[in-house]
Amino acid sequence: TTTTTTETTPAVTALSSALTASADVITSTFTSANDSVTATTATLGAGDVLVDGSSTDSDTLTVTMTAGGASTAPATITGIENVIFNNSSLSTAPTINAANIIGSSITVNNTGNALVAPTTSIVNDIGTNTTLTLGTNITGASTIGVGNSASGATINAGGSELTVNMGTAVSGLTINGGTSTTMNVNMDSGNAGASAGANINSNTTITTGTGVGAITVANNSATGTNITTGYTGTTAQTITITDAAADTSLTVARTGTTAAPTTV
Repeated sequence: TTTTTTETTPAVTALSSALTASADVITSTFTSANDSVTATTATLGAGDVLVDGSSTDSDTLTVTMTAGGASTAPATITGIENVIFNNSSLSTAPTINAANIIGSSITVNNTGNALVAPTTSIVNDIGTNTTLTLGTNITGASTIGVGNSASGATINAGGSELTVNMGTAVSGLTINGGTSTTMNVNMDSGNAGASAGANINSNTTITTGTGVGAITVANNSATGTNITTGYTGTTAQTITITDAAADTSLTVARTGTTAAPTTV
């Protein structure tokens, strides 16, 4: 008689937890499953530490903002693949402090009735290997700040009119314009017109939106800047690049005409 033994792997129960108004430290209780953490503007605080060592799961932190306004930067969030800010206010746009959120995919939504909900957002201090997506109902003039020395970050504009203010020594930033129109990118914005040495930004890739609008890039001596426009329609468009470096590249998608030129 032959006996076959089959080993079974015990199922992992995902963590489901809500942050409190105190400093929450969640580390060892994260699992290899898709953990879920919830918070509000009042409970996501400066003392919160969320660290998950698993890189094969898809954890989510969802922050509910019922009154809009400002969020507080945590002490550390890392290993949490998805961080979602849902602003349900019908009158106040969100201001997100993304400092110390490392390597996450951050999505900001205005979830109120689209007829009256805010259409803008401010997100500050985007960090290394972080992806920001401007999501539901964000179509107005939004401002994004990229933190000093951030590398490998990505901004997905969606349908918003976008202003990006970059800190010093930012490298490898990718900006995807989506369906957006107007875009302003200010490199090493704290040293406007005078960036030098270690402060200079490098290797920024900008693809502007498919909508028509003015494009302004204050290159501020940054190296390796690559700009591709996304608009291909028939309306005239103006593209302004200042302080270009020798290796700054521009590819224009539309063919201008005498009546509707592309002005660079």
